[in-house]
Formats: sequence, structure tokens, C-alpha cells
Amino acid sequence: MYNVGAAGLTFWSPNVNIFRDPRWGRGQETPGEDPTLVSKYAVAYVKGLQGTDGGDPNLLKVAACCKHYTAYDVDNWKGVHRYTFNSVVNQQDMDDTFQPPFRSCVVDGNVASVMCSYNQVNGKPTCADPDLLSGVIRGQ
Repeated sequence: MYNVGAAGLTFWSPNVNIFRDPRWGRGQETPGEDPTLVSKYAVAYVKGLQGTDGGDPNLLKVAACCKHYTAYDVDNWKGVHRYTFNSVVNQQDMDDTFQPPFRSCVVDGNVASVMCSYNQVNGKPTCADPDLLSGVIRGQ
């Protein structure tokens, strides 16, 4: 979004969702199901897009946006839609599988923004969950 000329360009990319569920139907948009591979991809993509690899991290070519935070991998399958899907995830799976790519985006890639996902995680919409937004993505 260019913000009516008031700010730089934002690219809603990269998609760093873990692709664990073929019902999602959007596997070509993400590098796979391995959190380590997706994390390395995320950092390289963000640094390349923002132009900060080897340069000044405060001078962005464009602003990258790691998406969709988090545990988001169902699009439209047998009446299940991403807007109403509740992803039930235990803490270990969250820490070991879904969070590493986003942590890498923020900590190692210094990404300009993160987009929350459309779904719920454990009964809370991700865009309205203070634990995920303030606690994890901004705090940790």
C-alpha cells in the first residue's frame, strides 16, 4: 500500500505459512512444511526485498510483510473457510512449527511488518489476540 504518496511501498510478501494441510490448496505460495527451511527462506526473501542485506537496515527499498500470522493453512474445503476456521494448536506445535518462520522474519530479517491471519487460533481471532500480537510478535 502506498499510503497516498505519504509513505513507501509495502509488499504483502513473503508468505511464510507452514504448508501442512493439502486442503489449503495454496501450496505454491509457500516454501513448504519444514520450519527451518521456511525460516531461512523468510530471512533471505525479506532482506532481498527490503534491500537491507549488507546495507543500512533503516533504509528500505520497499517494506516487506511476512504473512499470515499464524497457524493458517485452510482456505476452503468442505465448508471450512479461512475466515471462520479455528486452528487448534498445542504450545509445542506452535513453538516448534508455526512460530519459527515469523520469529526469523522479525528477529533475523528485520521485516517492516507482519500481517495477522484470517483464522482463529485456539478460539481467538489472531488479529485480536493480545497474547500473539503484543506478547509474541511485538514482545518476544
